[in-house]
Amino acid sequence: MQRLAWMVLLALAVTIAAPAARAGSSFTYQGELTNNQVPANGDFDFRFILYTSDVGGSQVGPLVVIPGVEVAQGVFTVPLDFGSVFGTFDAWLEISVKPAGGPTYTVLSPRQPVTPAPKAMALSLPYMDTVQLTSQYALSIDNDGGPAAHFGTSGDQNWSAVEVSSSGIGGGLRSIVQSQSEGTAVSGTTYGSERGAGSFEIYNPANERSALFVRTNGDGMALQVEVNTVDSTATSLYARTSSTDPQALAGFFEGPVAMRCQAPNCPVTHALRVYGNTQVVGTLSKSAGSFRIDHPLDPENKTLSHSFVESPDMKNLYDGVVTLDASGSARIEMPAWFEALNMAFRYQLTAIGAPSPGLYVSEEIAGNRFAIAGGAPGARVSWQVTGSRHDAYAKAFPIPVEEDKAGDERGRYLVPEAYGQPAERAIGWREQPAIQPTEVAPSSR
Repeated sequence: MQRLAWMVLLALAVTIAAPAARAGSSFTYQGELTNNQVPANGDFDFRFILYTSDVGGSQVGPLVVIPGVEVAQGVFTVPLDFGSVFGTFDAWLEISVKPAGGPTYTVLSPRQPVTPAPKAMALSLPYMDTVQLTSQYALSIDNDGGPAAHFGTSGDQNWSAVEVSSSGIGGGLRSIVQSQSEGTAVSGTTYGSERGAGSFEIYNPANERSALFVRTNGDGMALQVEVNTVDSTATSLYARTSSTDPQALAGFFEGPVAMRCQAPNCPVTHALRVYGNTQVVGTLSKSAGSFRIDHPLDPENKTLSHSFVESPDMKNLYDGVVTLDASGSARIEMPAWFEALNMAFRYQLTAIGAPSPGLYVSEEIAGNRFAIAGGAPGARVSWQVTGSRHDAYAKAFPIPVEEDKAGDERGRYLVPEAYGQPAERAIGWREQPAIQPTEVAPSSR
């Protein structure tokens, strides 16, 4: 028998329809068979073996024999099925042929590389599959020249283009960026007007974990949010709780928190604005303080501000008006906690309506009361008492009046602008993080 020579005209995978949910692993192989460069005609028996290399290597899957294949003008088409073996190695197909019913196969050389289409097994949709691989991925896609995969949905229903789920102890989705890459591990972009670019939600009410956890092992920020439009009224970060439990919080920070207003609108707004009651457990330090309310006489058009009264001591102030008895004296009762909270008392008395030069404090505070005398019977007296705190917190955390700046604070200012210095001279100054570059927009294919 003359030796047959051949060349591959076309190798492609075409799904063979399967009624089950799982897509089949068979594909269609088409080639051209020639005898001394003359296209062959007639019936031939074919044998196919899948190897892991173009020379040598290991056989993968079963040996596939297809007898009585019709070849017309050199062209033949056969269905091949090696099972679910593709995806983790480069595959090479060895083809042997003989005239139908002939005694001996002729091995055609060289082996033919299996193209990506058979490797994908031409998935018919919907496609479902389950594998048990202990040390490799069930699906691995790599593309050195562009995006590795594209998924899209164009229906009018609220479906996701990709849904990833896990019923084991592992996560549903993990994204890794290798060290040499400049991309982000996860990037979301939306061009719609109704949905956000990302959404995370825990449905199990017994789950006490965070819906979103971010962490960094570097020197950068674990979370950076920004509004990237100069004329936008959007909010960079919004947190809300729908719970009626007083212990529920919209936000919780464990560790130092710094806020700096460095946006273009800072001169006309505030770095922090709080609506509702506010509690600070600890010492509050400020450069200045005041109350600011709607103006009582013109609340729609003006505001009214008063500065706080300051003191180098942790001082409390108490006052009132008392009417003297027939002897020109009075005893003033203070609250039961007064002496437990205060010490080092100071007094001030002012007669109302007429001078009272003999007015004086006849008994200093003892048993949470003090007495005044020397006034006119029935006269009214305005009194004021101050005391310095000596409760447990004040003793444990006294406020130092003067302190030397230490370490990196030396040579820097709390408010450098007040001294004609640039903002970079502020204590705790950190360079503003660079605005994240916009990711390449996903293909609209």
